[in-house]
Amino acid sequence: ILVSDQDGCTQVINVTIGGPTEVQVQVSSDVNQVCIGQSAVLSANVVGGTPPYGTYLWTANPADPSLIPNATSPTVMPEVSTTYTLVVTDANGCTSAPKNVTIEVLPPLSLDVLRPLLSPDTSICPYDTATIDLIIGGGDGNYNVFLLPDVVNPITLPIDTQPTVTTTFDFMVTDGCTTPPAFA
Repeated sequence: ILVSDQDGCTQVINVTIGGPTEVQVQVSSDVNQVCIGQSAVLSANVVGGTPPYGTYLWTANPADPSLIPNATSPTVMPEVSTTYTLVVTDANGCTSAPKNVTIEVLPPLSLDVLRPLLSPDTSICPYDTATIDLIIGGGDGNYNVFLLPDVVNPITLPIDTQPTVTTTFDFMVTDGCTTPPAFA
């Protein structure tokens, strides 16, 4: 600023005018992995800019119908692994850079009977021992295997059996999630 008086004397004064700092956001979730049918809570920490922060705009890739896009801390229930992005707008209309958090959805349970490499046939003679083992995948890895109709007492694999007649064995696997069980 240049100031002059009536005698022609001048003085220069330097003035720094500061604006608000940049709007910055950090996003997180209460969990990074969920089972099928479970939810996660997204949250944001916003600093800088000019409060109050007028707009929270969440988006999801792929789209998640459970997402409320203008919530400050939405609860989501993704059906598949999803990346959530947040942009925040402050009172002056300044926006943050987009920030992401990804929620991984564990795959569904799978269950298959393990057959010997050279023996695709499952025929044995009466009283011969047959070993049954299973290939289990998906879910959270905390598996319980049941020989149906018993759904209370899990079994340990592999199992040896000596049937005297043609026998069908039905298995069910569950995990520590709410993942739907798998059957074989």
